[in-house]
Amino acid sequence: MLYLPVDSAKMTNRGYAFINFTCAENVERFVREFINRPWKELNRKNKAAVLYWAFVQGKDATLAHINTEVMNRRDNGVEVY
Repeated sequence: MLYLPVDSAKMTNRGYAFINFTCAENVERFVREFINRPWKELNRKNKAAVLYWAFVQGKDATLAHINTEVMNRRDNGVEVY
């Protein structure tokens, strides 16, 4: 699954994406094909793909982490929207 955030004011992507790989083989293939590959056809700044691993892995773990963070912020008096 791919999520590519868009800047609606500029009608362009924000320059990053979130990818949910379903197996390790797909991660390996992505790394071989895209990491450090220039995106010349898509931009004029010669940017290249970079991969960062998420601290929390998996949908259920991510949702649990978000819920925990929101509750911790509320408990510390931080407004959460």
